[in-house]
Amino acid sequence: GGYQFKYLHTRMIKPYTVWHPDNATDVRNVTLTHRLIEEVLTKYDYLMVAERMDESLTVLALLMDVPMETIILVAAKRSGRYVLNRGTEKKSYYCKKNKNFATPTAVKEYLETEEWIAMNYADEVLYRAVNYSLDLTIETLGSKYLEGLKEMKALVDRVRQYCGEKIGSGCTKDGKVIYPVQDCYLDDIGCGYRCIDEVIAQGRQ
Repeated sequence: GGYQFKYLHTRMIKPYTVWHPDNATDVRNVTLTHRLIEEVLTKYDYLMVAERMDESLTVLALLMDVPMETIILVAAKRSGRYVLNRGTEKKSYYCKKNKNFATPTAVKEYLETEEWIAMNYADEVLYRAVNYSLDLTIETLGSKYLEGLKEMKALVDRVRQYCGEKIGSGCTKDGKVIYPVQDCYLDDIGCGYRCIDEVIAQGRQ
């Protein structure tokens, strides 16, 4: 039925409940599949959409009644850019380039086949349902949402202007190490968070 469908469900889904390779272009048990998707939607208080992260985070902050600064998300790693290899000592720091991976034509073509669509039917229905739910919540929030989104984007812009290349990869666009090397939450995750904290603190003054 799809990866997210099985991953999000709170109970084990029997193999081939939604799809079977013997009938690769057919969806099995459509009614049961829809009921299982409804179970997913009722088990979680809130589901976000990765492709609509700004909207999802803004809505989350408003629903939880927390400041926008608590949900700020600034993109850091990008394909084709340099990333810092963090050794145990300062002298071992160096920048390496992220690879750009192009999707092979054969893969692109397969993703449009009836087999792939049937195999991932539950994921597609779940995705559409979560998108629809997000749209309805945004509509309900009305002007409050628009103001929140504007505030959140302004905060992200302020962080980018203040922190620049301190956030994320630890390397400049041309592959040079940025000193001082920024602290990270874990390994190369959340690098430059102290700079973001500075921006937040300035806004509170």
